[in-house]
Amino acid sequence: MEIKTCEQYVLAALAEAQRRIERLESENGGLKARVAELEAPPTKVEQRLERRARGLLIDHCFSFVDAVEDGEPVPFDDWCANSILDFRLPGGIGKAALARFFEPELKDAYEEQLAEEAGA
Repeated sequence: MEIKTCEQYVLAALAEAQRRIERLESENGGLKARVAELEAPPTKVEQRLERRARGLLIDHCFSFVDAVEDGEPVPFDDWCANSILDFRLPGGIGKAALARFFEPELKDAYEEQLAEEAGA
């Protein structure tokens, strides 16, 4: 339709704006669905796979050293740094980042090792 009057121009602009709003609302709906999917709690399978993958990475990247030296506990951060196998670090990930990522598991292993060495 050829626009000949100001009224036709305004109506065409409003129609275009309405189409744009509808398109954006549709995109927004899709994004909301994706966010809901990403925020959903992990399934039992996903939980098992994540636990297994984390365990395998810990086994691959760490070799736990003594947690007690000269009768004194080694500070946790030092113990972590000394337990990391440098040659097995995943590319682009530093020791500190790896230790932070696995901190819950490392704290458990550290406490276990302290208890073990205290009982020995």
